[in-house]
Amino acid sequence: MAAFGLFAYTDALVLPLVPDSLALLTLGLSLTGWRRWGVLIGDGLLVAVGVVMKTNLIVLWLTLVLMGIILWWQRQFSGRQMLGWLVSLVMTLGVMFAVMRTAQQQAGYTRQADAALPATSWIAMSLNPQSSGEYRHDDFARVNQMPTAAAKRQQTQQMIQQRLHQMGVTGTLVHLLKKMRVFWATGDFDSFKLTTQWIRAPRWYLNHQRQLQFWLVLMTQTLYLTMLVQAIVTLMRRREWAVTFVALVILGLTAFHVGLWEVEGRYALPLLPGLMLLSIVGGRELPVWHLNRVMRRQLTWLVVVLAAISVVSLWQTSQATRITDVVRGNQGNGRYVVSTVQKIGPGHAVTTPLAVSGKSNVLRLKPVATHGRVTITLTKGAHVVKRWRGSANELTTLNYPLTAAGNLRLAIKNIGQTPVRYGVMAANYSPLTGRVTAKRHAYLQVVIKQQFIKPHALTTGAASLAVVGCVALATILALGRLRPETE
Repeated sequence: MAAFGLFAYTDALVLPLVPDSLALLTLGLSLTGWRRWGVLIGDGLLVAVGVVMKTNLIVLWLTLVLMGIILWWQRQFSGRQMLGWLVSLVMTLGVMFAVMRTAQQQAGYTRQADAALPATSWIAMSLNPQSSGEYRHDDFARVNQMPTAAAKRQQTQQMIQQRLHQMGVTGTLVHLLKKMRVFWATGDFDSFKLTTQWIRAPRWYLNHQRQLQFWLVLMTQTLYLTMLVQAIVTLMRRREWAVTFVALVILGLTAFHVGLWEVEGRYALPLLPGLMLLSIVGGRELPVWHLNRVMRRQLTWLVVVLAAISVVSLWQTSQATRITDVVRGNQGNGRYVVSTVQKIGPGHAVTTPLAVSGKSNVLRLKPVATHGRVTITLTKGAHVVKRWRGSANELTTLNYPLTAAGNLRLAIKNIGQTPVRYGVMAANYSPLTGRVTAKRHAYLQVVIKQQFIKPHALTTGAASLAVVGCVALATILALGRLRPETE
């Protein structure tokens, strides 16, 4: 959750909406009169705020609509109450959109119909077989470059028809399975993609992300699989309306992103609290084991054998995965960063600060189709680390003496007769400090690495033994606390 909490987007804000909405609905049904309707209308307003922040939460709003019909069917709502519930949901959603429109107008925002992307553009993007339906900037640019709203709609319709025809029925089904894998396959909900964009984080984490994520992935996938299994137990055994509510949200959001919209792992994040609730209920439904001494001893030896196999498997995985370099700084990272190009005229220069979290010796730049000559200077304080001179296209991967962590400064000067162009990121914050700036500035896109002469293993045998040993010990202690079978 730390990854989403520190990521400047709406995922963390909408995360608790499913259990909050369920709690308000449960409270409202336990009350009568005006108090009931006050709580239920508050639930509608909460969900309406979520829809305004994140469009895919229209699924949660539709779930509330269906729950009104289900509660009427179960005779917990009268016909008049069901109608009032549906009207209140429509009104609260309309009120929230009106409030947001008023706030936009007061802030000076004017909607430009020809600049807005049609909803079908995201459907066309979701049908791209090259990306398994994930976000693609080239699909966005292909539609965005059209001059009018009508041209944008026509372009997206052509893309949808072409891709459906290209894939055919079988290919489309395979594509939907790939989208399902993206949506449901990762227990970390793509959070590790966000941590690489952190500007401020403990240095030990920044310098050992791959090793730490290796263990975190194992942990999150294990917990995720356990939650899924126990949630399935709940869905198979329980028929309460609250379970139906969570199930409808899960099915609705899955159908929305897998069947219609573009898909990413983090779009499933609002489902996590619901999965936790179902998992807790399912865990209580599991039978209680009663073990005698012989069975407990046999299970203990089984745990020891499985732990030994796990240590060997993890060590082999570590040896098969060799780390040749480690990223120490990344400027312009992130799928949603605004990438653009900056031109450097003859005789002109640009400088940019670089934050480096550990020792480094490799620098990568992104010249854009340019053949001019440049001088590139890398400094640390008053000391010149290294200077390069030559064609901009050739000076892309630059090696320099191993340099300690700290703030570096990169300068590029055009010494030729023609302009040179480099990839830059446009941001309203400093990539060195993270502080918000009054104006948007352009910063060179740079990757700083430490390249090893001798590749390193992903993790060590000692770490594998320690982690698996702790898990095995905890499991054995848990077996010892199980209720003994009565003789």
